Amino acid sequence: MKRRTILVAIGGSAAVGSGLAGTSAFSTVEAQRDVTINVAGDSSAYLKFETVSRSRNSKHFASMDGDETIGIDISEHDAFDSKNGVEPGEGTNTSALTWFDDLVQVCNQGLEDVAFFIKKPTDDDFPDGIDAQYQGTSRLMCYVGEATDETVGTNVLDIDPIMGKDSAVELEVGKCITFGLRVYTDGIDATEYDQVFNEKVTLVGDVDEDPSFRPDN
Repeated sequence: MKRRTILVAIGGSAAVGSGLAGTSAFSTVEAQRDVTINVAGDSSAYLKFETVSRSRNSKHFASMDGDETIGIDISEHDAFDSKNGVEPGEGTNTSALTWFDDLVQVCNQGLEDVAFFIKKPTDDDFPDGIDAQYQGTSRLMCYVGEATDETVGTNVLDIDPIMGKDSAVELEVGKCITFGLRVYTDGIDATEYDQVFNEKVTLVGDVDEDPSFRPDN
């Protein structure tokens, strides 16, 4: 949920109807006021989304488009020079759990702390024949933390899912978090499907929700 700037300037004349003479009571008031609504790109909005400069995953799979909107594209890429006939990859492995740490950074540039989460995709968001879950495991899961340790190349799975308001993370004013994406492709035939997901997801920052946990930083 993007926060929009709404500035209300008090001024102008008021038209009062059905007023009682000699008192301050009234039945109807119509007043004209100036309202300015600014729409900001993801990098300068109250809830800021941007790529993660220190992350190779973010460099290769996340980007800002011409409308300053963040996007994630895990498909064919040409991020390395081909050697010995090796060609760039075209997607995740089948029958696998694939983790992409630190894809997107989220910063709270508003006035209040928020609970941040991502709405869970439904079956309707996936191609026909692919459900949002397979044998109890979600096809897509966004998380904060680290699934792998890049310095030693091992799995650590020190993560917290942020899918749904019951898994919201606290995001204080002036603070930032990064989230990654886990993709689960078990039961998907790559000869039949070339895409697991190609829809929008909804990122939410809500001041009225209670976060389920707080980040370590």
